[in-house]
Amino acid sequence: MNAWLFAAGLTVSGWAALSHAMPRHHQEAFGRAAGQMRRCAHRAGGWLALIASFAVCTAAMGWEFGPVMWAVLLCVGAVVWVLCRNADPQRARWLGWLAPLPGLVLLAF
Repeated sequence: MNAWLFAAGLTVSGWAALSHAMPRHHQEAFGRAAGQMRRCAHRAGGWLALIASFAVCTAAMGWEFGPVMWAVLLCVGAVVWVLCRNADPQRARWLGWLAPLPGLVLLAF
């Protein structure tokens, strides 16, 4: 159970980073325009988080159920991120950084 919680956090983090790669979303969240290098870093970090989420799901649940769980987490993570970002963009940016931590802590136990 802890692996899918970590994967869910990685998925939310990935969607957060990908949305912060967009100029308007970055402006709303950080209060200033993003440079090209920062947008590329957010984009790369977002894709890496989504790929890591796929790897965690597949490693924990196998090839039969891992990709299915990953697809579910992609949808749920996107909905969670959109709702949080629309509620308060400046506070929601912290969700993107902190989302994987509960799953990571529980994986240690």
